Amino acid sequence: MTLRPFLLLVLIGLAALGGWWWTTTDESMTRNEDTTTTISDQDAVFFEVPALSSKRIHTSNAGARYTIDIDYPEVTLSTHPALAKEANDVIGGFLKETQANFVTQTKELFSPSVPVEFSSDLTINWTPLLVSPELISVRFEYSAYVAGAAHPDHRTRILNYDLANHRLLAPTDLFASTTLALPFLSDFSRDALRAQMADEPEDLFRDMTLPGTEPTHENFQEIGVTQEGLLVVFNPYQVAPYARGTIEVPISLSALEVASGTPGLSPAVAAAIRLSKENFRAAVEETPVAP
Repeated sequence: MTLRPFLLLVLIGLAALGGWWWTTTDESMTRNEDTTTTISDQDAVFFEVPALSSKRIHTSNAGARYTIDIDYPEVTLSTHPALAKEANDVIGGFLKETQANFVTQTKELFSPSVPVEFSSDLTINWTPLLVSPELISVRFEYSAYVAGAAHPDHRTRILNYDLANHRLLAPTDLFASTTLALPFLSDFSRDALRAQMADEPEDLFRDMTLPGTEPTHENFQEIGVTQEGLLVVFNPYQVAPYARGTIEVPISLSALEVASGTPGLSPAVAAAIRLSKENFRAAVEETPVAP
């Protein structure tokens, strides 16, 4: 019997880890009664690592000449299905919005001069960056081509969903100090990109990289959580020409340690990373039992 990666359910004995997650303050146990389910103290002793299974959406419209092919994750928590549904609703909302924007774009950019054999297509794939009982970080690779365009539009989107608090995390929510987060991201990214793009002329760095790394929320939308720290993603055209593609800047845990001018990771994110390391293990093929 072969166990697929990310489908292995691991029950976590939080009591053995000091009971730090669900036995905190009244504030951490607050739930929105309209949309969420309160977890009792007895149930909270064990909590699952979410299982992420791959699902597919495939649709085409011959009249409008477009095809949509989406591979996306479905979250499963066998002991807490209401929490899994909340996460899946967030993912579903993102996918619906992306599809609707693509269909609108194909209509707005439609040109009768484009040969009939040309068609538009939207493709999305996903990769799990971090899977832990508290937090899932998922990376989506988006490619959209509108018939007649010079090239596809390639983009990365990252969703960081806080299972414990039932909400999507903004990039600055990942840090202990939201005030220091954007200046830190700007300075760190500029240093990393200057090294990565040493082959580019200085005027490109001045004209594209510096504006694309100004300490604004718009410039730092795509930040994922990994076991190694954070991953900052810059989409094509943001900090460099399209030909350089998607550019990544990893930020290690050591670089995120609280120090002068460093925002540090939020306690919840740091705990989620620690839990993923301590309790998640890759699925392996079971050794057959000897007859």
